[in-house]
Formats: sequence, structure tokens, C-alpha cells
Amino acid sequence: MSNRRWLESSRLNAKTLADSFEGKPLGRLNDLVADRKGGVYFTVGGAYYANAGGRVTSLGDNIRANGIILSRDEKIVYVTNGNVILAFDVQADGSVSNRRDFAMLEAGGNGDGNDNRRVRPSVRDDGPGRSGV
Repeated sequence: MSNRRWLESSRLNAKTLADSFEGKPLGRLNDLVADRKGGVYFTVGGAYYANAGGRVTSLGDNIRANGIILSRDEKIVYVTNGNVILAFDVQADGSVSNRRDFAMLEAGGNGDGNDNRRVRPSVRDDGPGRSGV
């Protein structure tokens, strides 16, 4: 199976959720976090959401994403955008609204520990991040 496809794993079964956006291949996946509805928030240069049916939407313009996490209650998705962490309110259908700056990264957003972020205790871990937000 191509590394350009996003998979939903259930034991040994796998399902491709999406492999393109607006008719263009998505390319190589960088980061992802799954929601309880069977959808996935992911980064491939920008930030996107693929619902359980495979419909892909962009979280917004001018996002240079490298890291994405979802709060434990799934009400907020956080996206690293250069030296800024953006926060979005998650709607019932998985779409987002209310884009805002949540925090500034001391490392300046130059790849120095900006990937695999985690926020405790209210945000689900997506990896063993070097430091929290």
C-alpha cells in the first residue's frame, strides 16, 4: 500500500481514508491525530481533516504545519505553524472555526522540537515531544 495513503486500522483491517485533495495527490504524510468519529486531522505542508467517509477539507490558508494534536475532549485542534501554535474550535462534523494564535514557540519554529508536541493534562499525546506547550 502506498505511503501516500492514510489508513484507519482496526486490528488487521486497513481502510484508505483519502489520497488526494481537490484532485491533487496529498503527498507524504507528516503527522496525524485521529478523532473518535473515525476521522483524521493530518499535516502535509498544510493542515487537513479527512472525515470517516474520506472527504478532505483544509483547516485554512497560510499554514506551514509541522505537528498537530487534538484536545482530549476533541473540542480544540492545535497546529504548529512556524513559530506559532494555532488553535481551532472543532465543530460536530470535524470542520474547524475560530482560528487563533495559542502560543509562541521559544525555538522559533525552526524544527527544534516543534514536532510531536504534547500538552498536559487536557490534550492527548501524539508522540514523545521534547517539551510541552
